[in-house]
Amino acid sequence: MGEFEPITTQEQLDALISERLRRNTEKVTNEITSKFADYETLKQSVEKHSKDAETIAELTSKVQKYETDSVKTRIALEYNLPLEVASRLSGKDEEEIKKDAEFLASFLKSGTKPAPIATIESEPNEKEKINLAFKNILEKM
Repeated sequence: MGEFEPITTQEQLDALISERLRRNTEKVTNEITSKFADYETLKQSVEKHSKDAETIAELTSKVQKYETDSVKTRIALEYNLPLEVASRLSGKDEEEIKKDAEFLASFLKSGTKPAPIATIESEPNEKEKINLAFKNILEKM
């Protein structure tokens, strides 16, 4: 080791400190760079997995819709309902859909026709038709 030389000027102190700061900065920069060298790779991987998760969620919802539609169609056929009605069946699970189908089927299988809609005016009978004809002739005179 060399002899100790006292620092007598500000320039010597600045040079000594700046060299130590440079070495320390370089050391920390190398540590950080090596620690986070794969940051971009990890970031891209996370983005890819996020997109994959969205695609999986989308496809899962489509499959659930197709399964529900299939169950509704099967139940509609089981209860002899028209296929157009199958999409109108409601329920969260198969049991609720069956109950709704039974309810609708009860209307279709009752055998009794619903009462016709009442008309305010009825069809005129023969006598009324003749009176209307004479009335028209008299009005034209």
